[in-house]
Amino acid sequence: MRRCGVRWASKSLLIGALATAIDLGIGTFCAVVLHLPTRVCTAAGLCVGATLNFLAQRRFAFSDGDTRLGHTFVRWALVTAAQIAVHGQLVTMLRDGLHVPYVPAKMLGDLVVFTLLQLVLLRYVVFPKRKDEVATSR
Repeated sequence: MRRCGVRWASKSLLIGALATAIDLGIGTFCAVVLHLPTRVCTAAGLCVGATLNFLAQRRFAFSDGDTRLGHTFVRWALVTAAQIAVHGQLVTMLRDGLHVPYVPAKMLGDLVVFTLLQLVLLRYVVFPKRKDEVATSR
């Protein structure tokens, strides 16, 4: 049973890393090439990365058996909107306030907002185990 917990966490972290790479690429392009404001760069990257993350998490990490995409999507959208707001403020403070370059500021923001807390939120809020799954896993 413990191995199952490690399996979803490992998959979730790998998916998150891939989504972060896409997110970082988009955000860096917006910051370095387009010279857009930090919040815009961060939000643009996170919107694309978070959407891909949701779809991959649902399919590969958590095997969401709930065929009603709407319920899961609403939970994900609320959690992600809160995370994007906190992350955007943190990256803006680091980059614009402390003059940390975009990539290190973004990576630190990702580390703070999208690691352990993200795993907990995905497992217990966005993709909670259904009651019938809990009963069969005992």
